[in-house]
Parts: sequence; C-alpha cells; structure tokens
Amino acid sequence: MALPLLESMHPALARAAAASPKRMVNICSTLGLYSGSWFPTTGGAGYEATEYLSLIDGHRDRYTLFSGFAHQEQSGRQPHNSEITWLTAARRPGMDGFRNTISVDQVAANHLGYVTRFPSVVLSTVTPQSQSFTRSGAMVPAETSAAELFRKMFLQGTPEEVAREAQSLNDGGSILDRLKSQTTALRRRVSAGDQQKLDSYFEAVRTAEE
Repeated sequence: MALPLLESMHPALARAAAASPKRMVNICSTLGLYSGSWFPTTGGAGYEATEYLSLIDGHRDRYTLFSGFAHQEQSGRQPHNSEITWLTAARRPGMDGFRNTISVDQVAANHLGYVTRFPSVVLSTVTPQSQSFTRSGAMVPAETSAAELFRKMFLQGTPEEVAREAQSLNDGGSILDRLKSQTTALRRRVSAGDQQKLDSYFEAVRTAEE
C-alpha cells in the first residue's frame, strides 16, 4: 500500500529528487467554466485573483495560466462533439468521415510512461467514455468504479490472492487490518506530525473502502 509524503522521508527523497518522475493530469469540465470568473483581467504574476482562482491562490507560484488558445474547425453535429477532440485537436468532430487522432495524454504515456507504475490512468464518473484516444483514434475506456481503481492500485499478488483480498473488502474487511503490525511499527518510527498524517491517511483509506 502506498504512503503519503512524510517528514521522515525527506532525506531519502532529497537523494532521489533528480529522478522523481513528473505527472500529467488532464481534467475535463464538460460544461465549461465562466471565463469572467476564471481569467484575470491583467497579465503577469501580480494579477488580482478571480473568483475561481482565489480558491487556489495559495499555490499561485506553482501554476501558469494560458488563454487565447483554440482548436480549429470544432463545430460538429452537436455542441458537445468537441469533447472528444479536447486533447487531440482533430477537426470536424462528429461529422461524416471524422476520425480522431491520438490525445496528448497518450502521447506522453507512450514516451514517458515507463518511469511511472502506470503509464496512463483514465478515469470518469459515470460512463466509460473518455477524452483519451490511441494513435489509431480508438477511445481508451475510462474506469468508473472507485472499488476497481482501488483494487488495481493497492491489491497485489497472484490472481487468487487478489480475489481473496477483494472478497474480504466486499465482506467489510479492510486492507489495513492485514497491515496492522506494519502500520503500528511505522507509527513508532516517525514524528508526531507524521503520526497525525498517517492517521488521517488511514482514515481516508477506510472511507474509500466503504
């Protein structure tokens, strides 16, 4: 099971900082955002935070805003046809003869995916439809089940072991119950601040299992 970043890890992380892989996260808001509440009216780092940006203003030095970008020829048969070309920029979505192209996240996965445990993780909330497409233009189905995502990320071993662990979770058990000795030993070795962080993390894991 993965752990959150702890103070006790900093020395080791400092030694491995140069090899730490970068991640790309693409989030599609299908209904869009009101531009007046998103984009600042002035440029430069000293802009006045807008209604939306004020929520993340504490991280201002860690992100960059871009405006004025648009894909060409995105008018399909329906207004939302352009959702499938958000990461590809393929033209005339939904029209006769349309064929999508590879999405930018899959380009990154093909070139850099070997440095992370999963080259690509495609998620959705309700349907498996996604904005991720292969080089041939085929959609990469999204995972919609939190339980299945949890299984893929945290349950390891042979197929039989994974099946037993999954059944235990279905029966109301917790992966933390089988790691109790390890988590108890870990808490003894870390600082008080790390202990609080671990407690919060373990509580979140139990909530996710439910």
